[in-house]
This record gives sequence, C-alpha cells and structure tokens, in this order.
Amino acid sequence: MCNVLPAFGRNNCLTGVAIKTQNISVCSKIGSSSPAYSGCVTGLLRTTMNMSYCENLQFPFSSECIYNFSERAGFSNLSMCSELLNSTYATACTDLYYFEKADSTGNSAYCTHLERNASPISLYTIELNESETNVSGPQYSGQILENSALNFTPYAYCNYRLAVDFKQRTLCQNLNSNLSRTICNSTFLAPNTIPVNTLTIDFNATNVTAACTDTQYKGLCAFVYEINKATSVSGGNESACLQLNESEGKDACLYSLAITYKNPAYCNDVQSANIAAVCFNQTTVYPSNFIIPNFTFTTTVPVGYT
Repeated sequence: MCNVLPAFGRNNCLTGVAIKTQNISVCSKIGSSSPAYSGCVTGLLRTTMNMSYCENLQFPFSSECIYNFSERAGFSNLSMCSELLNSTYATACTDLYYFEKADSTGNSAYCTHLERNASPISLYTIELNESETNVSGPQYSGQILENSALNFTPYAYCNYRLAVDFKQRTLCQNLNSNLSRTICNSTFLAPNTIPVNTLTIDFNATNVTAACTDTQYKGLCAFVYEINKATSVSGGNESACLQLNESEGKDACLYSLAITYKNPAYCNDVQSANIAAVCFNQTTVYPSNFIIPNFTFTTTVPVGYT
C-alpha cells in the first residue's frame, strides 16, 4: 500500500511499517542511499536495543547510532560493543566507553584503552559525547579542522581533554605531536601571558612563503593561511585548498569550504573517505538554513613550550 503514495509519503509510510513490525528489511525498500533510509533505521532503533542495526547506516550516522545506544545504556555496558561485527565500529564503541569513563572521572588510566592510531570514526563518536545536542554538524565542523591540524589519535585526544578539563598538565606529554603538546601546555599559561615564541601569520601576504616566515611550523602556518584564503573569497576558492598536501590538511580545508558555502562540489576532491562522508552528508542532508558556527584560527599560535 505504501508504494501507491508519492515518494515522500511512501518513505514515511515504509518507516511506519518498519517500526510497527520491528522489521529493518522494510527500511531497505526506501534505498540505503536516501537520507530517509537513515531516518527509518533511526526510528526503528528507538524501539529496540539491537546495536547491530547501526551497521546498516553509513558514516557519520553509524557513529551517531553507536553514541545513542551507549548513552541509553548509561555508557556502562561494554558488552554491547560486541554486537557490532564491523571491527571499525566495534572499536569506536569501545573507545567511546573508555573515553566516557576517563572524562567523567578524570582518571587517565582509562585513556590507555583507546586507539593510538588515527581513527576519524572513533574521534567523531567520542566528540558526540561532548555535544549537548546529538547533531553532527555544529560540533564536528570545528572539531574536524582542529583534529586535522593537531593530528589527534583517540588516545591523545583523551589525554588532551583530561589535561584541560581536570587541570592535569602532565598529561600534555602523552599527546602525539610537538604541536599538540604545545597547544595543550599553552592552556595553562596565566591570563594575558604572551609566549616568548609565537607563530605569526601575515594574511595580507600574496603567498605562503611570504606569509610564513617561521619554517619550524610552516605546515600549520600554510594550513591556516590557505584555509583563510579559501573561505574569505565569495563562494569559496578551492584552488587555495589544493595548494596544501595531505599532511598540511588539504581535506580539512576542502571540508571547511564545503560547509561554509553549503556546496557539496567541494567534497569531490576530499581524499579521506571518512571526511568525504561527513562532508557530503552535511552539505546535502541538512537543510539550507542549517547554521554551522564559524571556526577560525587566531593569527598567533603559542609555540615552544614543553
């Protein structure tokens, strides 16, 4: 009977049948590429506690699903993670469990259970834990840029949050790059303290070489300079992002451009499949009036602290 309805009514009808019959296969009749499919599965999940359904969703909705289930269980049931046959999602679930333990107690011992390799899906799931509203756009639009520049692993991010939130400066040494340790330590500076060494970026310069005279942190400087150049032009300037290499944050620059101007075309050149998925979802799934907060770097970044 649902099939005789127009597309929008048909999808809502199928979602209602799926929920009524507790049958996820009905959602597949919508088509997994449709945003309505995620809505159908999510609606079904509200009435069941089967975490394995999360694997039917594409990233980033799969991570939101894992977060929702973990939250409903009070982040106290690690065994739920074993329902996920996809090892990447199972790891993200486990990382979220231990991060919540660390974040709620201030005990860095829990951080040791988190991945020490780059894991965007785990980081995304963890960051949802810090969001007051379970919506991927507002928080992650800034976080994905920060994590790209600081190259956080789940383990490092866990230590960073505890260092900042619980005033445990020694944990800054557990971060995975000199730059991230520097940023972590800089949060402990007294108010109005001016660091001895600073990275200053000349945004009026015509090229990176002129804008970034501090060669020690040229990678970060190039990232900040080019992303400013890319987003300051009306409609966006993709060529500025393409001047960056992968290690300097080309994907994050393109992502920022795409969500700033709500243009999914900028997502096409994103190399990371995980970032590309978030990019396309946030520029096509969310309505045109969806507000994503501005995310900008300050022109001076403290460096040189140990």
